[in-house]
Amino acid sequence: MKPCEELTMPTLVFDPALDQAAFERQFFSCVLRRNGEHIDALRRMVEVFATAGEHDKALPLDFRLVRLLPQNCIVRYNLACSLAMTGQIEAALDELHEAIQRGYSDVVHLQTDPDLDPLREHPLYKELIRRFRGIR
Repeated sequence: MKPCEELTMPTLVFDPALDQAAFERQFFSCVLRRNGEHIDALRRMVEVFATAGEHDKALPLDFRLVRLLPQNCIVRYNLACSLAMTGQIEAALDELHEAIQRGYSDVVHLQTDPDLDPLREHPLYKELIRRFRGIR
């Protein structure tokens, strides 16, 4: 595949040697080099990194999404997940609170998402869940 600087959109040379994840990583990296605020590309790159367990790479993109979409509860929730998976427990709890304040309402997912496992035993997480159930 040609480097993205040489590509003229929408031309993209297909490389059959790439698996889906590698293709998406390369493709969305090219999109983001052209437009670092492309929301759909940012979301997909975060997903690619998170699926690969590369939360440290997803985290700066999550912060960029929050800057672009500060009121979006899903973006805030995803940032909380990345923060939790990188060991930033207090910041993750703060963002989880922000997600709920902005309308996040999937209590089942909140309680079962493995990305939030690092928070489960924290007293603030337990209090957040208790309050969340109370407002539902």
